[in-house]
Amino acid sequence: MPRYSKKRQIEYTLGIISGLEAISNTTSMLIDGDDGDYGISCDPENDLEDNSNDRTLRYNPLSLVPWGELLDKISSQRYLDRSQKIPRAPSRIDWLFNELDDERFTQEVRMSKDAFNMILDKIKDDPIFVSSGPKPQKPVFLQLLVTTRRLGFYGNGASIGNIARYYGVREGSVIKYTNRCIKAICLFESTYIHWPSEQEKYISKKYFSSSFLFDDCLGIIDGTLFFLANEPCSTEAQSYFSYKKKYGISGILVCNSNKQIIYSYIGWPGSTHDSRIFSNSSIFRYPGLYFKENEYLLGDSGFECLKNIIVLYKKPRNSELTDQQDTFNMRLSSVRIHIEHTIGILKMRFQSLRELPIQLQDKDSAKHAVDWIKACMILHNMITAYRLDDIYNEEELTTILQEQQQQNSIRYDRRFNRATDLEEDLTPGKARRKEIFNQVMNSE
Repeated sequence: MPRYSKKRQIEYTLGIISGLEAISNTTSMLIDGDDGDYGISCDPENDLEDNSNDRTLRYNPLSLVPWGELLDKISSQRYLDRSQKIPRAPSRIDWLFNELDDERFTQEVRMSKDAFNMILDKIKDDPIFVSSGPKPQKPVFLQLLVTTRRLGFYGNGASIGNIARYYGVREGSVIKYTNRCIKAICLFESTYIHWPSEQEKYISKKYFSSSFLFDDCLGIIDGTLFFLANEPCSTEAQSYFSYKKKYGISGILVCNSNKQIIYSYIGWPGSTHDSRIFSNSSIFRYPGLYFKENEYLLGDSGFECLKNIIVLYKKPRNSELTDQQDTFNMRLSSVRIHIEHTIGILKMRFQSLRELPIQLQDKDSAKHAVDWIKACMILHNMITAYRLDDIYNEEELTTILQEQQQQNSIRYDRRFNRATDLEEDLTPGKARRKEIFNQVMNSE
């Protein structure tokens, strides 16, 4: 991706040429001041005669073009060639909404027609879609269509030019539409990504207890990585280079029994481990705001075992886990598949999260990347809450789940499995896990 536009490149080149012209003129003046015979006279015959006597016939070819005037003219214009018109494709709106069946519409827009219309109704009255000038904006449904396509695809299929031609809009409009819709969607963060109410807690507890024997469990916590398509342009670029040998943004998510995201803490450089991210989260710092007595989340060995975070048993140094500990780990892992499915479905529906098309340059671009991710999570919860569609593709979901599991195995095998889990060294978290262990094993 070019860093500068063609207009900027031409301005840069003309600036260099203008500078060379000035240097050349200055040099000629200095030489002519020493010996007038080296200049170009008004008599061509004398000039040729001088040249035959090994005298240098000099002229400045750069001076034949008014480079300075040309540079000023180009710099004063916003566009290099305003007259150039890009042909637009015919409207796809009628084709999408009236000719495609529901399954193919979902493939194109990454959600069903009912889900699209529901989201449109929620954001269409946002003031951001009201033009501040005399010319009205394009319809909100078109802006949302452009946004869902940009969020829902990655690679060449999600390029700005490709989407602009697909919907018959300008390339600059694709960026504007996306930014507007992301801002409008993020206003619903507190509505759709929130800690469960008492009634919602009751539903999750009942499900995890009846299905997996984990009483008082509210959900599952896990870390994930959102890769970046480009290397960050900052002095901290190396900190975004993850263990997967790609640049990315890290964060932690918590989901409930319905595969809805109830808590997120994202925006950390890709090299940051889940345990460090979690230790800075509000769940860790202010657990009283989230948990009542005996309530907890389930996690893997990447997290510290706490009273409110129950994790897998780690293999002791120079020893093996007991059969009952292995059984407990298997039961806990069978519950953890919910968070892996949640992250997998999120990245399958909004595939831009597999390779964010944002280059981090400063705080504003970093915030935009986080808002992009949040908008996808909010849309995921909106659609899941109303059970409006099913975009599961077994092959795609399996691929993403394998990537997620590979991330976990590399991350935790390398750093944390060396730790011991001695029962005689019971911290409050391990003591709480021992209680849950006894409750689960005695309930079989």
